[in-house]
Amino acid sequence: MSSVGEIIEKYLSIKQQLKVIDESLKNGQLEVVLEILTVSDIDISNQGSLVGKLFGIVEKSIREKLLDVEIDDFNVNEHTSVVDEQEIRILAQLIAKLDPLWKLFEKFSSDIISNYIIENSKKLFDHEYYSKQVVTGLITDREHDNGLNCPSIVLLLKLIEIVYVFREEEEGTFKSQHLNPLLIALLNSNIEIVSINASKLMRWATESIAISCNNEPAFDSFTWNTVRLLFNDRTNHDWKERNGLTFSLRYLSNNKIQQSTSFISYIKTDLYWRNLQNALNSDIHEYRKLGLSVLKLSIQLLNKGFEEFSVTSFTWIPKESNKIISMWQKFTTLYEIIALDTALNQFEAASSDVLEIFEDIIIYPGWSMILISTGLKATMESVRKYTMSLVFKIQNKLVFSSNIEILKETILPSIMQAHYYNTEGESCEHGDKVVNFINGLVTDNNDNRSTIIDTLLDILIEQRTSFDASRIYVSYGILTALKGKLSRILNSSDLSKIRKLFEFESEEEIAEITIQTIFLKFLLHTNNEISIIDWISTIVANVNCNNGSYYYISILLEDFKDYAITYFEQATAADQLFPLINENPVFDLFANILFNIPVPAKMDFITELSKAGEASDYFNEYASDILLRLATNKATEKEYENSYLLCQYKGFNSSIWNILDLSSLYDEIKEQFTVEKFKFFVTAYGQLVQNSIETTSCPSSEVFELYNTIKEHLNLYGQDQFKLKDETYSFYFSWLLHYFKTYALSFEENNNELKLLVTVMANNFNVDNGNYMANLKIVEVSKYLLENYAYVQDGKLVDNGAFLIDLFRLNESIWENIVSERLVLKQRELHLLLIETLYHPIMLLNASIVDKEMQTSIESIGLEIVKQGYSRRGFLPLITFNISQFLLKYNKMLTGLNSSFWWLTKPMLSSFTQQQMNFNVFKLKTTIAKLYDEHLAGYQSKGKNLYDQVYGKPELSARVYLVDGFLSMPPSIKEEFIEKVATETNLLVPIKRTDGSEALERLFQWELMVACMSSISKEKLISLSNTFVLDSIVDESSPLVRIYKEWFIAYELVTNYSNTSSSTTEDYLFDHMINHSKPILVVSVERIIYITLKALLDQNESKFDRLLNRFISTLLPNASSNKPLVRHFSNSLMLSFWPAFESLISDVTLRAVLEGLYKNSKRTELTGQYRSGDANVWELKKDLTLTNVFGVLLRKITDHEPPYIPEELFSKYLNNKTAISIGKDEKCKWLKKRENLTQTKTPEEIESKTTQLQTKSGAWETVLDIDSEKSDRSVTRSDLIVVSSLVDKPPNLGGICRLCDVLGVGLLTVQDIRVKNHPQFKNVAVTADRWMPMEEVPIDGIIEFMRAKKKEGYTLIGLEQTDKSIQLNNKYTFPKKSLILLGTEAHGIPGHLLSELDLCLEIEQHGVIRSMNIQTATAVIVYSYTVQHM
Repeated sequence: MSSVGEIIEKYLSIKQQLKVIDESLKNGQLEVVLEILTVSDIDISNQGSLVGKLFGIVEKSIREKLLDVEIDDFNVNEHTSVVDEQEIRILAQLIAKLDPLWKLFEKFSSDIISNYIIENSKKLFDHEYYSKQVVTGLITDREHDNGLNCPSIVLLLKLIEIVYVFREEEEGTFKSQHLNPLLIALLNSNIEIVSINASKLMRWATESIAISCNNEPAFDSFTWNTVRLLFNDRTNHDWKERNGLTFSLRYLSNNKIQQSTSFISYIKTDLYWRNLQNALNSDIHEYRKLGLSVLKLSIQLLNKGFEEFSVTSFTWIPKESNKIISMWQKFTTLYEIIALDTALNQFEAASSDVLEIFEDIIIYPGWSMILISTGLKATMESVRKYTMSLVFKIQNKLVFSSNIEILKETILPSIMQAHYYNTEGESCEHGDKVVNFINGLVTDNNDNRSTIIDTLLDILIEQRTSFDASRIYVSYGILTALKGKLSRILNSSDLSKIRKLFEFESEEEIAEITIQTIFLKFLLHTNNEISIIDWISTIVANVNCNNGSYYYISILLEDFKDYAITYFEQATAADQLFPLINENPVFDLFANILFNIPVPAKMDFITELSKAGEASDYFNEYASDILLRLATNKATEKEYENSYLLCQYKGFNSSIWNILDLSSLYDEIKEQFTVEKFKFFVTAYGQLVQNSIETTSCPSSEVFELYNTIKEHLNLYGQDQFKLKDETYSFYFSWLLHYFKTYALSFEENNNELKLLVTVMANNFNVDNGNYMANLKIVEVSKYLLENYAYVQDGKLVDNGAFLIDLFRLNESIWENIVSERLVLKQRELHLLLIETLYHPIMLLNASIVDKEMQTSIESIGLEIVKQGYSRRGFLPLITFNISQFLLKYNKMLTGLNSSFWWLTKPMLSSFTQQQMNFNVFKLKTTIAKLYDEHLAGYQSKGKNLYDQVYGKPELSARVYLVDGFLSMPPSIKEEFIEKVATETNLLVPIKRTDGSEALERLFQWELMVACMSSISKEKLISLSNTFVLDSIVDESSPLVRIYKEWFIAYELVTNYSNTSSSTTEDYLFDHMINHSKPILVVSVERIIYITLKALLDQNESKFDRLLNRFISTLLPNASSNKPLVRHFSNSLMLSFWPAFESLISDVTLRAVLEGLYKNSKRTELTGQYRSGDANVWELKKDLTLTNVFGVLLRKITDHEPPYIPEELFSKYLNNKTAISIGKDEKCKWLKKRENLTQTKTPEEIESKTTQLQTKSGAWETVLDIDSEKSDRSVTRSDLIVVSSLVDKPPNLGGICRLCDVLGVGLLTVQDIRVKNHPQFKNVAVTADRWMPMEEVPIDGIIEFMRAKKKEGYTLIGLEQTDKSIQLNNKYTFPKKSLILLGTEAHGIPGHLLSELDLCLEIEQHGVIRSMNIQTATAVIVYSYTVQHM
């Protein structure tokens, strides 16, 4: 049937057609006009009247639809609904068909846009751009028309886009002399939606813009100035960078365009190439692709006749064009491998090319840096790690100064990421590499050294809260460079940054000491222009930032003195410093001790000297006078403030203390108590006790009365003064510690001062205070009482005054109080002191023989200490040391006690099996301490180890102390322990067979079992073996635990051996040796019997031929078993068996057989390396040494690397060296680990392969076609629907999304559409979710969704294994309209959904495993559908 237009065209003349058009316009029938113009050859372009009428309608419609409505410019849905209206689309087609109508429309639209720009200039543009570019270049000749105000410029831009689209279909173009300049300006709009829509129009406008640029110099300049600004504003408005890239790409892609003067000038600037570098380094994948395409086209353009030029980032030399292009081809290929289509295997293969490009003279280093930067920002962790390894391989560190921005924003933050700082023993490989890298970075950059150091200090400030270790290694790298040939280069700006660095505190003490020391050492490398005032002020800043402490600077004070003498003029120092004296006592101190600047003797200055641990003969007399006035109560109240610090002054000798009399001050304190006087009195009293024969006489009654005086005084203060109260009470208990060194407490029944003292301390904790500082002193007093008022005499515990129970309960209460919440790291001193007190040998002895109730508490506290010891250093060594001392000292007193000791051995076991935190933050402490000891500690440290100084003994010493304790305890306690472990723990059978942590815990338990087995009775040994161990070895899952069980059984077998008859154990073992249903058990039995025989031989047992013959008669058949493991082990065992027992075998035939087996095994022997199934054996008793039992043996007979206790630690910390010999580490006998075939290779291990770059040979010619976007509307998709709403793991959903897009699936459902934003989804899907049609179908909506699709003709298919499932093979044909429901990862498709399905498909399988990953299964079924229907 013909349309109206066709009929009109067929039967009406041109004149009649014009009349119909005119009538249609009058009636508003634009669709008729469009149809006539479409099917007819009529041209109304010269019909001015008709065109005018038509434009009138266009103008009216635009005003109604665009100008006279309120539409939010940010509501995309409203925009779409308006421009999709039929009337608007007809208008657009008419405009596209008629050039005169377009000219009128373009002028009208330009006026609207111009008015919009004038009205909204402040929102649209930065003032400078608007005033200097837009106003002068665009709207000077335009009049503002209030009638053309447009609330939604976006709608107008979208209308123009539709006109352009229809014009493109007409295969025509427009001249846009009015519109183009405005569109160029809008590209630089600060309103994103406006800018983006203007950019879309560049698809059709670029060619005419280019022509105008060639014809109009002013417009040419305006255009390319705007493009420059688009890139400059990328940080604040990133869409502008995209606009600049897309415009440049369209401009360069059009072969018809002749480049304008401004563009030619622009491409020769460094800014042009820097902008491309920024695009290539962008975090946005699309910008990278755009930037790479522009880069390729730019260089290809240069090869079309550009003259030679050179800028900082790029050089073009026409006569070397082939070489230059070849290198850029290589660069772009590498960039695609690393930054766009990232693939680790290709990256690894191209690593040598990446490193070579850094040495190339054509590709400037800034470009090479982009390869590293994008690699470090890759979504794949493996790519990031590999890139990091390449960073350290770049030999010429000068290249890193070529792009400071990348260095600062990407490379340095990347090398500081915590997960790289893994430790191996006491070394951190990554940290060492960072040090070398930073060192090279500073030393190699002669011209930019100051910039590099500024950058490094800036990154330390920016990363102030980052991983302590990373900050330390970067800082130490700087210091290493400074200590080399660059001794003095830091300037005033650097010092200000160092002062800033002092402000940041590390939580952990070793890290804080190390990094503060490094920062202070920076000050020993300042340049000649640094003023002395600035230098000293920086040192003062360190003291101020550490709450007035001189701890860190005091360690280095001698170095600073030497530096001041060597590099500063004394006369200059005097001139600069003397005018500033008396303004700041800390400044005065350093001016005095570093430069000998005279300082008046004043109280605050002497106090600073005391705090710093310094003294001077010049000030001694004044200090002594002050001390005497303070001691005799003659000083002013002001002078008493912080006066207690004066007592630490090093200039005081014993003579001053001998003449000091505190009695008048003491009397004053009793009568008129003040906190500051009391603090001075206590501190001075302590010095008297230490240095003088006589002290102030104080009756004990007054000591306790003074507590009440202090309490009354402190009650006058409010709750907000709790710190002052706590400090005051702490001084009181400090005084008690001093006082009791000269006065013995009474413990008589009618005058029990011991009990009274414990009561006072309990009241302070429970009622009066209970805060940290006083609690610390209370526990110190408790420890003092334990060591001086309770002791063992004549084999009995003497508890003078019966105070031990009360003292224990007080300390228990303090412990429970501090563990009720998270232990405060800075209260570590209190934690350790409590452990030392609660687990004091006297306390443990009291619990053992006097107070059974204490046992429960000690067990509970011990288990809590062990738990806390997981992440806190020092806890385990301290508690285990005290336990071992208790067992060593009081072994005899414990012997014969008829009571359980599980309350003690249970915490011991828990401590021994405790696996401490395996995180780098924990393990790195020893590594950093070692760095400090070897490279930072000066001679002032006097050989002190930093780790020991902060934490005491190493954590591993705890296990040695426990071994010491177990070896020293009476046999009865050992036997009880072994039985308890066997019956109440997972010693025999694991709770979870695949739990690695549990396997290690059980291994530690068995180490203790084997260590104790030699000291328990024969009867107990037999009982334990028969009752517990034998049956458990049958199904033992851990190969390492199995070895210890074998050791234990063999020991019992030797102990109980009789040549006349077999034991229960022996018969049990031989029964399993001939039953090959469990090969691993057969191997265990063979090893047990061999070890037993060898032990009997070694101990000169003359009669064990019965066991030997029985063994041989079973071993020989096993050597030809049909079980590979049994056969291999039995033959391998001949390597040990024949040399040992050859002399005992007389039968000729048997000898020949055994010798033949031995020789065959000898030919295939693999020495020094582990091989599965080899008969690696050991000596039962000769190998029973502490090193072997606790890890070394396992390293000698397996390829595992279990924790072990080295000989050095046993020798250093073990007291009981007689029970079992220590042994040797024998590292030369450790078996080598098997090679890991899947391990990622290092750059050195990867062979250079140029063919990897050739696989992308077309990459140079391929550029991004931004106007052929392969969106969902242009991709051919099938009718298949994949319902993945039951899948809940983002990585699986990401993989399914990517798969469905690749295979052209019509629709994918997920339970929550927000999963697209999940990082794990993005990592796998890459950008597939942009193109793949996805719909949110929640789990409870699946049935409704499937029923709806069923009505549309879909067959509902489930991917599931059921009894009625159809095999998915090459015979099955999918219906075209198929819906596939995927199940959950763990449980498949629920039953209520199965009932909704038409059928279930099951993937045909042929292997052992009966399931596959959901992504894999989806790939199989979707691909099967695709090959049938696509």
